[in-house]
Amino acid sequence: MNKHLRILIAILLVAVMVLGVVGCAGDTGSDEDTTKPTQTTTPDTDDDKGNGGNGGSSNNGGSSNNGGGEEEEQGPTMAKKEYTLTVESVGVNVVGFKNASRATDAGIYLDWAGAGVEFYTNFAEKSDVQIFIDAFAMAESEEETYCGFNVYVDNALVATEELECDAAEETFITLPEQAAGKHVIKVVKLSDAKTTSALVKNVSFRGAFEEVPAAAEQMAIEFIGAANVSGAGLGDEETDDVTASFAWAVATELNANYQLTAYNGYTIAEATADYVKSAPTRDQSVTYKFLTNADFVVIAIDGTEAQYEALLNVVRTWNDEQTKIICCAATAEAKVALEAAAADALGVYVLDVTAAEDVATAVVEKINAVKADVIAYPTNPEGPGAVQDWNA
Repeated sequence: MNKHLRILIAILLVAVMVLGVVGCAGDTGSDEDTTKPTQTTTPDTDDDKGNGGNGGSSNNGGSSNNGGGEEEEQGPTMAKKEYTLTVESVGVNVVGFKNASRATDAGIYLDWAGAGVEFYTNFAEKSDVQIFIDAFAMAESEEETYCGFNVYVDNALVATEELECDAAEETFITLPEQAAGKHVIKVVKLSDAKTTSALVKNVSFRGAFEEVPAAAEQMAIEFIGAANVSGAGLGDEETDDVTASFAWAVATELNANYQLTAYNGYTIAEATADYVKSAPTRDQSVTYKFLTNADFVVIAIDGTEAQYEALLNVVRTWNDEQTKIICCAATAEAKVALEAAAADALGVYVLDVTAAEDVATAVVEKINAVKADVIAYPTNPEGPGAVQDWNA
């Protein structure tokens, strides 16, 4: 009897122990179910932040495409402002001698080939740029006439455009977007002054003009010639391109302030007669007086001895006494005539370019060789522009 009681008690103890183990196991599973959602929602929230949070992954390609933390690029926050250019405009500077480009209340006129205008700007944010230009034909033609322009941003060429002259609709050049910050935008007229002129009227961008900085001292060079100086017919498909001329190459190499007094087909007689006249689109009543500060005048035009003497005299009359004149002889006949005309003239150098592979290089080398020379001319008692025979 006692034996059976002991067995029963043992069975009951085992049953109690088994039930206790099962209960503990059930409690552990319940705890795990309670904590698991908290652990899984945190990564999901982080993933949403990684996708930008401002348009969803469907708009920005997901975190794998945007670096996992970059925000989606924002659009413009301000409207472009259009600035009208006048003689009082801040941040506007003409390129070359100040009469090659001329400021008026209507805008900035670009007359001669190579004339240009610079804008000193500060972009508040990334922005495209529109430059509004009127182009004019200087002679009637049955065919459409176009005026070419190069546009530079921080000295890098960003656009080459041809605008129709006397167009019925407004003409403009649009530049690609530029980054926020300060930029210098430069427009240069490529076309010959005999056929075209231009008026730069307005410019629009997201930002404001900056003050033009004080100009660094530059060598000043004037070039007198024809298509070889103006670039007429020297571009692709025989278009006008002043940057293809030897004169542009010389000015660029020497970082010089320049003036290109040249028409396509210009003769030496015309150059002499027009030397003190006004810009192509003016009424010929106002003289230039721009040549009084030239360091060098480079003449590259054919003529006779008498014609060279006349041109040298008027160039010397309108320039400073220390201005040096370099005459390029492209033919044997021109060399003989120039040497005879300059025989008694001080500060005149005849440069034989008949065999030169690169005229620009020859001119640069000559300028560097003689720029330190001192000319023993007496001071003109009447000042620059007073008529006297400098070759006497």
